[in-house]
Amino acid sequence: MKRPRPPYALAVVVAGLALVACGRARVDRGDTARCGHVQTTRSVRGVSLCEDAWACERPPGGPLDRVSLTRIAPCGDLTGPLALYLPDRHHNGDVRGTDARSDLRLYLAQAGIRTWGLGYRTHARMLGGAAGAAPSDWTFDTFADDVQWAMGFIRGAEASRGIWLVAAGDGATFAYEMARRGEPLLAGIVAVDGAAVAAPAPGGGALLEPTLPGLSWERHRALVERAADAPRSASPVPGYATAGEALAAHLYAAEGSGGPAAPSAARDRSADVGAVARYLAAEDRWWPRALLRSDMPGRGKRTLPVLAFAAGRRGADWIRIVRESAERFGGERAVVRVLPQAGHLDTLVGFAAPHQVYEPLRAFITSH
Repeated sequence: MKRPRPPYALAVVVAGLALVACGRARVDRGDTARCGHVQTTRSVRGVSLCEDAWACERPPGGPLDRVSLTRIAPCGDLTGPLALYLPDRHHNGDVRGTDARSDLRLYLAQAGIRTWGLGYRTHARMLGGAAGAAPSDWTFDTFADDVQWAMGFIRGAEASRGIWLVAAGDGATFAYEMARRGEPLLAGIVAVDGAAVAAPAPGGGALLEPTLPGLSWERHRALVERAADAPRSASPVPGYATAGEALAAHLYAAEGSGGPAAPSAARDRSADVGAVARYLAAEDRWWPRALLRSDMPGRGKRTLPVLAFAAGRRGADWIRIVRESAERFGGERAVVRVLPQAGHLDTLVGFAAPHQVYEPLRAFITSH
Protein backbone atom coordinates (compact mmCIF):
# COMPACT_ATOMS: atom_id res chain seq x y z
CA MET A 1 0.00 0.00 0.00
CA LYS A 2 1.33 3.42 -0.91
CA ARG A 3 1.80 5.71 2.05
CA PRO A 4 0.08 9.06 1.37
CA ARG A 5 2.30 12.10 1.33
CA PRO A 6 1.56 14.55 4.14
CA PRO A 7 -0.34 17.68 3.14
CA TYR A 8 1.74 20.66 2.06
CA ALA A 9 5.01 18.68 1.94
CA LEU A 10 6.96 19.76 -1.11
CA ALA A 11 8.15 16.46 -2.50
CA VAL A 12 10.97 16.45 -5.01
CA VAL A 13 10.75 12.97 -6.49
CA VAL A 14 14.18 11.97 -7.74
CA ALA A 15 15.11 8.36 -8.52
CA GLY A 16 18.80 7.56 -8.26
CA LEU A 17 19.81 11.18 -7.80
CA ALA A 18 22.37 12.63 -5.41
CA LEU A 19 20.93 14.62 -2.53
CA VAL A 20 22.91 17.79 -1.93
CA ALA A 21 20.91 19.20 0.93
CA CYS A 22 17.59 18.53 2.53
CA GLY A 23 16.35 21.15 4.90
CA ARG A 24 13.06 22.90 5.53
CA ALA A 25 14.73 26.21 6.24
CA ARG A 26 12.23 29.01 6.41
CA VAL A 27 12.90 32.01 4.24
CA ASP A 28 11.22 35.21 5.38
CA ARG A 29 11.03 37.45 2.34
CA GLY A 30 10.23 41.14 2.19
CA ASP A 31 6.68 40.35 1.06
CA THR A 32 6.17 38.38 4.32
CA ALA A 33 5.83 35.05 2.49
CA ARG A 34 7.14 32.10 4.51
CA CYS A 35 8.78 29.43 2.41
CA GLY A 36 10.26 25.97 2.93
CA HIS A 37 13.29 25.12 0.77
CA VAL A 38 14.96 21.88 -0.42
CA GLN A 39 17.76 21.19 -2.91
CA THR A 40 18.76 18.24 -5.09
CA THR A 41 20.82 17.49 -8.19
CA ARG A 42 20.18 15.22 -11.15
CA SER A 43 21.99 14.32 -14.35
CA VAL A 44 20.26 14.81 -17.71
CA ARG A 45 22.11 13.97 -20.94
CA GLY A 46 25.39 14.19 -19.09
CA VAL A 47 24.61 17.65 -17.71
CA SER A 48 24.50 18.08 -13.93
CA LEU A 49 21.38 20.04 -13.04
CA CYS A 50 20.91 21.74 -9.70
CA GLU A 51 17.35 21.91 -8.44
CA ASP A 52 15.87 24.17 -5.78
CA ALA A 53 12.28 23.92 -4.59
CA TRP A 54 10.23 26.19 -2.37
CA ALA A 55 6.78 25.82 -0.82
CA CYS A 56 5.39 29.24 0.07
CA GLU A 57 2.38 30.63 1.87
CA ARG A 58 0.12 33.04 0.01
CA PRO A 59 -2.59 35.40 1.25
CA PRO A 60 -4.98 35.06 2.97
CA GLY A 61 -2.98 32.28 4.62
CA GLY A 62 -5.59 29.49 4.72
CA PRO A 63 -4.58 25.83 4.79
CA LEU A 64 -4.78 25.60 0.97
CA ASP A 65 -3.21 28.99 0.22
CA ARG A 66 0.20 27.61 -0.71
CA VAL A 67 2.16 27.49 -3.94
CA SER A 68 5.38 25.78 -4.93
CA LEU A 69 8.27 27.04 -7.03
CA THR A 70 10.90 24.78 -8.56
CA ARG A 71 14.10 25.99 -10.20
CA ILE A 72 16.21 23.63 -12.31
CA ALA A 73 19.30 24.69 -14.24
CA PRO A 74 22.88 23.60 -14.95
CA CYS A 75 24.97 23.84 -11.82
CA GLY A 76 27.28 26.86 -11.59
CA ASP A 77 27.06 30.55 -12.38
CA LEU A 78 24.73 31.17 -15.32
CA THR A 79 23.85 34.10 -17.49
CA GLY A 80 21.41 32.37 -19.86
CA PRO A 81 17.73 33.19 -20.34
CA LEU A 82 15.27 32.82 -17.49
CA ALA A 83 11.91 31.06 -17.95
CA LEU A 84 8.92 30.36 -15.71
CA TYR A 85 6.83 27.34 -16.70
CA LEU A 86 3.08 27.66 -16.06
CA PRO A 87 1.46 24.22 -16.11
CA ASP A 88 -1.83 23.18 -17.62
CA ARG A 89 -4.93 22.72 -15.45
CA HIS A 90 -4.57 19.80 -13.01
CA HIS A 91 -0.76 19.93 -13.24
CA ASN A 92 1.93 21.43 -11.03
CA GLY A 93 5.53 22.58 -11.09
CA ASP A 94 7.21 19.37 -9.87
CA VAL A 95 9.87 17.86 -12.12
CA ARG A 96 9.97 14.07 -12.29
CA GLY A 97 12.48 11.74 -13.91
CA THR A 98 15.48 12.51 -16.10
CA ASP A 99 14.12 12.16 -19.66
CA ALA A 100 14.52 15.45 -21.51
CA ARG A 101 12.57 14.01 -24.47
CA SER A 102 9.33 13.94 -22.50
CA ASP A 103 9.73 16.88 -20.12
CA LEU A 104 10.00 20.35 -21.60
CA ARG A 105 11.51 21.80 -18.42
CA LEU A 106 14.36 19.29 -18.40
CA TYR A 107 14.99 19.94 -22.09
CA LEU A 108 15.27 23.68 -21.52
CA ALA A 109 17.40 23.29 -18.38
CA GLN A 110 19.95 20.97 -19.96
CA ALA A 111 20.17 23.45 -22.86
CA GLY A 112 21.26 26.20 -20.45
CA ILE A 113 17.98 28.00 -19.76
CA ARG A 114 17.28 28.65 -16.07
CA THR A 115 13.88 27.05 -15.82
CA TRP A 116 11.42 27.63 -13.00
CA GLY A 117 8.03 25.97 -12.55
CA LEU A 118 5.00 27.13 -10.58
CA GLY A 119 2.80 24.75 -8.61
CA TYR A 120 -0.67 26.24 -8.24
CA ARG A 121 -2.66 26.35 -5.00
CA THR A 122 -4.59 23.31 -6.20
CA HIS A 123 -1.43 21.26 -5.58
CA ALA A 124 -2.14 21.35 -1.84
CA ARG A 125 -2.74 17.71 -0.90
CA MET A 126 -5.91 18.25 1.12
CA LEU A 127 -7.69 19.26 -2.08
CA GLY A 128 -7.08 15.85 -3.62
CA GLY A 129 -9.25 13.89 -1.18
CA ALA A 130 -12.62 12.36 -1.92
CA ALA A 131 -14.32 15.36 -0.31
CA GLY A 132 -12.08 17.90 -2.03
CA ALA A 133 -13.27 21.47 -2.12
CA ALA A 134 -11.76 24.79 -3.15
CA PRO A 135 -12.15 28.04 -1.22
CA SER A 136 -15.06 30.00 -2.64
CA ASP A 137 -13.00 33.18 -2.89
CA TRP A 138 -10.49 31.69 -5.34
CA THR A 139 -10.83 33.49 -8.67
CA PHE A 140 -8.87 33.82 -11.88
CA ASP A 141 -7.18 36.90 -10.42
CA THR A 142 -6.13 34.94 -7.31
CA PHE A 143 -4.03 32.62 -9.46
CA ALA A 144 -2.87 35.40 -11.78
CA ASP A 145 -1.66 37.31 -8.71
CA ASP A 146 0.30 34.17 -7.72
CA VAL A 147 2.02 34.20 -11.12
CA GLN A 148 2.91 37.87 -10.75
CA TRP A 149 4.20 37.24 -7.21
CA ALA A 150 6.27 34.29 -8.50
CA MET A 151 7.91 36.51 -11.11
CA GLY A 152 8.95 38.92 -8.34
CA PHE A 153 10.24 36.02 -6.24
CA ILE A 154 12.35 34.79 -9.16
CA ARG A 155 13.71 38.26 -9.91
CA GLY A 156 14.75 38.54 -6.27
CA ALA A 157 16.56 35.19 -6.44
CA GLU A 158 18.69 35.78 -9.55
CA ALA A 159 19.57 38.51 -12.01
CA SER A 160 17.99 38.66 -15.44
CA ARG A 161 16.93 41.13 -18.08
CA GLY A 162 13.47 39.59 -18.00
CA ILE A 163 11.46 36.43 -17.45
CA TRP A 164 9.94 34.36 -20.23
CA LEU A 165 6.61 32.73 -19.48
CA VAL A 166 6.40 29.27 -21.02
CA ALA A 167 2.79 28.18 -20.56
CA ALA A 168 1.05 24.89 -21.29
CA GLY A 169 -2.66 24.76 -22.06
CA ASP A 170 -4.72 26.87 -19.69
CA GLY A 171 -1.53 28.12 -18.06
CA ALA A 172 -1.36 30.45 -21.07
CA THR A 173 -4.37 32.38 -19.76
CA PHE A 174 -2.19 33.56 -16.86
CA ALA A 175 0.76 34.33 -19.15
CA TYR A 176 -1.37 36.52 -21.39
CA GLU A 177 -2.86 38.17 -18.31
CA MET A 178 0.66 39.26 -17.31
CA ALA A 179 0.97 40.88 -20.75
CA ARG A 180 -2.41 42.60 -20.30
CA ARG A 181 -1.29 43.94 -16.93
CA GLY A 182 1.92 45.29 -18.43
CA GLU A 183 4.12 43.28 -16.08
CA PRO A 184 7.57 44.91 -16.50
CA LEU A 185 9.50 41.68 -15.77
CA LEU A 186 7.85 39.88 -18.71
CA ALA A 187 10.30 39.28 -21.57
CA GLY A 188 8.00 37.25 -23.82
CA ILE A 189 5.47 34.41 -23.99
CA VAL A 190 5.54 30.89 -25.38
CA ALA A 191 2.11 29.24 -25.35
CA VAL A 192 2.12 25.46 -25.88
CA ASP A 193 -1.40 24.73 -27.12
CA GLY A 194 -2.82 27.47 -24.96
CA ALA A 195 -4.62 30.76 -25.49
CA ALA A 196 -5.73 33.89 -23.66
CA VAL A 197 -9.05 32.16 -23.00
CA ALA A 198 -9.38 28.71 -21.47
CA ALA A 199 -10.52 25.59 -23.27
CA PRO A 200 -14.16 24.85 -22.37
CA ALA A 201 -14.83 22.23 -19.70
CA PRO A 202 -17.77 19.84 -20.04
CA GLY A 203 -20.25 19.29 -17.23
CA GLY A 204 -21.20 21.49 -14.31
CA GLY A 205 -20.22 22.07 -10.73
CA ALA A 206 -17.57 24.24 -9.13
CA LEU A 207 -14.75 21.72 -9.50
CA LEU A 208 -13.41 19.96 -12.59
CA GLU A 209 -12.19 16.37 -12.25
CA PRO A 210 -9.77 15.07 -14.93
CA THR A 211 -11.52 11.77 -15.61
CA LEU A 212 -11.77 10.00 -18.94
CA PRO A 213 -15.26 9.48 -20.43
CA GLY A 214 -17.21 6.71 -18.77
CA LEU A 215 -14.69 6.20 -15.95
CA SER A 216 -14.93 7.10 -12.29
CA TRP A 217 -11.97 8.90 -10.71
CA GLU A 218 -10.85 5.68 -9.03
CA ARG A 219 -10.93 3.66 -12.26
CA HIS A 220 -9.36 6.51 -14.22
CA ARG A 221 -6.53 6.67 -11.72
CA ALA A 222 -6.03 2.90 -11.73
CA LEU A 223 -5.82 2.89 -15.53
CA VAL A 224 -3.39 5.80 -15.70
CA GLU A 225 -1.08 4.37 -13.03
CA ARG A 226 -1.12 0.90 -14.60
CA ALA A 227 -0.33 2.33 -18.05
CA ALA A 228 2.42 4.52 -16.60
CA ASP A 229 4.13 1.59 -14.87
CA ALA A 230 3.49 -1.20 -17.41
CA PRO A 231 1.52 -0.29 -20.57
CA ARG A 232 1.49 -3.92 -21.74
CA SER A 233 0.06 -5.27 -18.51
CA ALA A 234 -3.57 -6.39 -18.18
CA SER A 235 -6.12 -3.60 -18.47
CA PRO A 236 -8.10 -2.68 -15.32
CA VAL A 237 -10.87 -1.53 -17.69
CA PRO A 238 -12.93 -4.35 -19.27
CA GLY A 239 -12.86 -4.76 -23.04
CA TYR A 240 -9.17 -4.09 -23.64
CA ALA A 241 -6.22 -6.45 -23.66
CA THR A 242 -3.70 -4.06 -22.11
CA ALA A 243 -3.68 -0.93 -20.00
CA GLY A 244 -1.91 1.00 -22.76
CA GLU A 245 -4.55 0.02 -25.32
CA ALA A 246 -7.36 1.03 -22.97
CA LEU A 247 -5.81 4.42 -22.17
CA ALA A 248 -5.05 5.19 -25.81
CA ALA A 249 -8.62 4.35 -26.81
CA HIS A 250 -10.16 6.50 -24.08
CA LEU A 251 -7.90 9.44 -24.87
CA TYR A 252 -8.81 9.21 -28.53
CA ALA A 253 -12.51 9.28 -27.72
CA ALA A 254 -12.35 12.04 -25.09
CA GLU A 255 -13.70 15.52 -25.87
CA GLY A 256 -15.21 14.36 -29.15
CA SER A 257 -16.07 11.41 -31.35
CA GLY A 258 -13.90 9.88 -34.03
CA GLY A 259 -10.69 11.50 -32.82
CA PRO A 260 -10.43 15.08 -34.20
CA ALA A 261 -10.66 16.63 -30.72
CA ALA A 262 -8.77 13.84 -28.98
CA PRO A 263 -6.39 15.04 -26.25
CA SER A 264 -3.90 12.47 -27.57
CA ALA A 265 -3.63 10.42 -30.73
CA ALA A 266 -1.35 7.88 -29.06
CA ARG A 267 -3.66 5.27 -30.57
CA ASP A 268 -2.27 6.36 -33.95
CA ARG A 269 1.32 6.34 -32.66
CA SER A 270 1.66 10.11 -32.28
CA ALA A 271 2.93 9.52 -28.74
CA ASP A 272 4.17 6.75 -26.50
CA VAL A 273 1.17 5.85 -24.38
CA GLY A 274 3.46 5.19 -21.40
CA ALA A 275 4.84 8.75 -21.59
CA VAL A 276 1.31 10.15 -21.86
CA ALA A 277 0.27 8.07 -18.84
CA ARG A 278 3.19 9.32 -16.78
CA TYR A 279 2.20 12.91 -17.61
CA LEU A 280 -1.39 12.20 -16.57
CA ALA A 281 -0.24 10.43 -13.40
CA ALA A 282 1.09 13.77 -12.16
CA GLU A 283 -2.39 15.35 -12.23
CA ASP A 284 -4.01 16.86 -9.18
CA ARG A 285 -7.61 15.83 -8.81
CA TRP A 286 -9.44 19.15 -8.82
CA TRP A 287 -9.37 22.41 -10.77
CA PRO A 288 -11.84 25.19 -9.84
CA ARG A 289 -14.14 26.07 -12.73
CA ALA A 290 -13.99 29.72 -11.65
CA LEU A 291 -10.39 29.87 -12.93
CA LEU A 292 -11.39 29.29 -16.55
CA ARG A 293 -11.27 32.62 -18.38
CA SER A 294 -13.98 32.70 -21.06
CA ASP A 295 -13.59 36.23 -22.49
CA MET A 296 -10.66 37.47 -24.55
CA PRO A 297 -8.76 40.07 -22.45
CA GLY A 298 -7.85 43.53 -23.66
CA ARG A 299 -4.47 44.25 -25.19
CA GLY A 300 -1.44 45.19 -23.13
CA LYS A 301 0.51 48.44 -23.35
CA ARG A 302 3.43 46.91 -25.27
CA THR A 303 4.00 44.30 -27.95
CA LEU A 304 5.96 41.24 -26.84
CA PRO A 305 7.78 38.38 -28.55
CA VAL A 306 5.15 35.60 -28.72
CA LEU A 307 5.45 32.04 -30.01
CA ALA A 308 2.38 29.79 -29.93
CA PHE A 309 1.81 26.16 -30.82
CA ALA A 310 -1.63 24.73 -31.64
CA ALA A 311 -2.71 21.09 -31.69
CA GLY A 312 -4.29 20.61 -35.10
CA ARG A 313 -6.60 17.83 -33.94
CA ARG A 314 -8.51 20.32 -31.81
CA GLY A 315 -9.97 21.90 -34.92
CA ALA A 316 -10.09 25.19 -36.81
CA ASP A 317 -11.91 27.15 -34.09
CA TRP A 318 -9.24 26.34 -31.53
CA ILE A 319 -6.42 27.22 -33.95
CA ARG A 320 -8.14 30.56 -34.59
CA ILE A 321 -8.28 31.31 -30.83
CA VAL A 322 -4.60 30.40 -30.39
CA ARG A 323 -3.67 32.66 -33.30
CA GLU A 324 -5.84 35.57 -32.15
CA SER A 325 -4.32 35.38 -28.66
CA ALA A 326 -0.77 35.38 -29.97
CA GLU A 327 -1.36 38.27 -32.34
CA ARG A 328 -3.25 40.30 -29.72
CA PHE A 329 -0.12 40.49 -27.56
CA GLY A 330 2.63 39.80 -30.12
CA GLY A 331 1.34 41.84 -33.04
CA GLU A 332 2.10 40.92 -36.62
CA ARG A 333 5.45 39.44 -35.59
CA ALA A 334 3.82 36.77 -33.42
CA VAL A 335 4.72 33.26 -34.56
CA VAL A 336 2.06 30.52 -34.58
CA ARG A 337 2.89 26.92 -35.42
CA VAL A 338 0.13 24.38 -36.05
CA LEU A 339 0.91 20.70 -35.48
CA PRO A 340 -1.70 19.00 -37.70
CA GLN A 341 -1.49 15.47 -36.28
CA ALA A 342 -1.14 16.39 -32.61
CA GLY A 343 -3.66 16.30 -29.81
CA HIS A 344 -3.13 18.55 -26.80
CA LEU A 345 -1.03 16.05 -24.83
CA ASP A 346 1.03 15.23 -27.93
CA THR A 347 2.37 18.80 -28.05
CA LEU A 348 3.87 18.20 -24.60
CA VAL A 349 4.98 14.55 -24.59
CA GLY A 350 4.44 13.25 -28.15
CA PHE A 351 7.11 11.63 -30.30
CA ALA A 352 7.43 14.83 -32.33
CA ALA A 353 7.43 17.21 -29.35
CA PRO A 354 11.24 17.49 -28.96
CA HIS A 355 11.82 18.67 -32.54
CA GLN A 356 8.45 20.34 -33.24
CA VAL A 357 8.01 22.13 -29.89
CA TYR A 358 10.96 21.89 -27.48
CA GLU A 359 13.77 22.90 -29.84
CA PRO A 360 11.88 25.68 -31.70
CA LEU A 361 10.84 27.02 -28.30
CA ARG A 362 14.43 27.03 -27.04
CA ALA A 363 15.67 28.69 -30.22
CA PHE A 364 12.97 31.36 -30.06
CA ILE A 365 13.85 32.31 -26.50
CA THR A 366 17.61 32.39 -27.05
CA SER A 367 17.30 34.35 -30.30
CA HIS A 368 15.58 37.17 -28.40
